[in-house]
Amino acid sequence: MAGTYRGVEDFVERASAPLISRLVTPLVPRVHHIWADGDTVIVRFDGSATTTSGAPYRNKFVWIFPMKNGAVVEAEAFLDLATYHAVVDNNEPRSQ
Repeated sequence: MAGTYRGVEDFVERASAPLISRLVTPLVPRVHHIWADGDTVIVRFDGSATTTSGAPYRNKFVWIFPMKNGAVVEAEAFLDLATYHAVVDNNEPRSQ
Protein backbone atom coordinates (compact mmCIF):
# COMPACT_ATOMS: atom_id res chain seq x y z
CA MET A 1 0.00 0.00 0.00
CA ALA A 2 3.01 2.30 0.19
CA GLY A 3 3.13 4.45 -2.90
CA THR A 4 1.64 7.36 -4.75
CA TYR A 5 -2.10 7.60 -5.28
CA ARG A 6 -3.80 9.71 -7.93
CA GLY A 7 -6.86 11.09 -6.21
CA VAL A 8 -9.17 10.08 -3.41
CA GLU A 9 -10.81 7.21 -5.31
CA ASP A 10 -7.42 5.61 -6.05
CA PHE A 11 -6.42 5.87 -2.38
CA VAL A 12 -9.71 4.42 -1.16
CA GLU A 13 -9.61 1.51 -3.61
CA ARG A 14 -5.98 0.48 -3.14
CA ALA A 15 -5.21 1.44 0.47
CA SER A 16 -8.26 2.18 2.58
CA ALA A 17 -10.77 -0.45 1.35
CA PRO A 18 -8.46 -3.46 1.88
CA LEU A 19 -8.07 -2.46 5.55
CA ILE A 20 -11.61 -1.24 6.25
CA SER A 21 -13.12 -4.40 4.74
CA ARG A 22 -11.27 -6.40 7.42
CA LEU A 23 -12.60 -4.34 10.32
CA VAL A 24 -15.95 -4.97 12.01
CA THR A 25 -15.92 -1.71 13.95
CA PRO A 26 -15.17 1.78 12.70
CA LEU A 27 -11.57 2.95 12.93
CA VAL A 28 -11.69 5.30 15.93
CA PRO A 29 -9.07 8.06 15.91
CA ARG A 30 -7.49 9.48 19.06
CA VAL A 31 -5.89 12.77 18.05
CA HIS A 32 -2.72 13.64 19.93
CA HIS A 33 -1.85 16.89 18.24
CA ILE A 34 -2.67 19.13 15.29
CA TRP A 35 -0.11 21.62 14.02
CA ALA A 36 -0.56 24.35 11.43
CA ASP A 37 2.43 26.05 9.85
CA GLY A 38 1.61 28.44 7.03
CA ASP A 39 -0.33 26.45 4.43
CA THR A 40 0.49 23.05 5.98
CA VAL A 41 -1.52 21.13 8.59
CA ILE A 42 -0.05 18.09 10.37
CA VAL A 43 -2.14 15.65 12.41
CA ARG A 44 -0.70 12.96 14.71
CA PHE A 45 -3.20 10.36 15.93
CA ASP A 46 -3.71 6.73 16.89
CA GLY A 47 -6.45 4.61 15.36
CA SER A 48 -8.08 1.50 16.78
CA ALA A 49 -10.74 -0.97 15.69
CA THR A 50 -11.63 -4.67 15.84
CA THR A 51 -10.74 -7.00 12.96
CA THR A 52 -12.99 -9.61 11.36
CA SER A 53 -11.16 -12.27 13.41
CA GLY A 54 -11.97 -10.41 16.63
CA ALA A 55 -8.40 -9.21 17.20
CA PRO A 56 -7.66 -5.57 17.97
CA TYR A 57 -6.15 -3.29 15.33
CA ARG A 58 -4.11 -0.38 16.64
CA ASN A 59 -1.88 1.86 14.57
CA LYS A 60 -0.17 5.23 14.79
CA PHE A 61 -0.55 7.84 12.05
CA VAL A 62 0.87 11.15 10.93
CA TRP A 63 -0.93 12.94 8.09
CA ILE A 64 0.46 16.03 6.39
CA PHE A 65 -1.89 18.25 4.39
CA PRO A 66 -0.74 21.14 2.19
CA MET A 67 -3.70 23.52 1.97
CA LYS A 68 -4.87 26.14 -0.52
CA ASN A 69 -7.87 28.42 0.05
CA GLY A 70 -8.96 26.26 3.00
CA ALA A 71 -8.94 22.97 1.07
CA VAL A 72 -6.52 20.04 1.11
CA VAL A 73 -4.57 19.94 -2.17
CA GLU A 74 -2.38 16.94 -1.34
CA ALA A 75 -2.01 14.42 1.47
CA GLU A 76 0.93 12.50 2.83
CA ALA A 77 0.25 9.71 5.34
CA PHE A 78 2.63 7.78 7.55
CA LEU A 79 1.70 4.65 9.51
CA ASP A 80 3.12 1.31 10.65
CA LEU A 81 2.84 -0.73 7.45
CA ALA A 82 3.70 -4.02 9.20
CA THR A 83 0.61 -3.57 11.40
CA TYR A 84 -1.52 -2.65 8.37
CA HIS A 85 -0.33 -5.71 6.39
CA ALA A 86 -0.83 -8.05 9.37
CA VAL A 87 -4.54 -7.12 9.37
CA VAL A 88 -4.95 -7.33 5.58
CA ASP A 89 -2.98 -10.59 5.27
CA ASN A 90 -4.49 -12.40 8.27
CA ASN A 91 -8.17 -11.44 8.28
CA GLU A 92 -10.96 -12.26 5.86
CA PRO A 93 -12.84 -9.34 4.31
CA ARG A 94 -16.40 -8.81 5.50
CA SER A 95 -18.98 -10.22 3.13
CA GLN A 96 -20.69 -7.47 1.16
